[in-house]
Amino acid sequence: MKTLLINGSPRGKGNTAAILDKIAEGLAQEGIETETVHLPACAIQPCIGCEQCRRDKTCTRFYDGMHLLYKKIEHSRGLVLGSPAYNYNVTP
Repeated sequence: MKTLLINGSPRGKGNTAAILDKIAEGLAQEGIETETVHLPACAIQPCIGCEQCRRDKTCTRFYDGMHLLYKKIEHSRGLVLGSPAYNYNVTP
């Protein structure tokens, strides 16, 4: 069993990363393999609304970092999303 942890913070070694590290430690104690991805390190293009994904069932307009994440998400049994709180709200 594998759990994917995604760090959405622009700071790779900030508080969000520290929290995700603690979660990973707890999962490891239970024998669960983890992998952490720092989202800002992935080059992901924004959707342009071409709707090509409706026909192709995935985005074929761009081949970017999201395609690498799709495989990681599909092969994981758990997903933890980490986001910093700026102005008392999650980041987009």
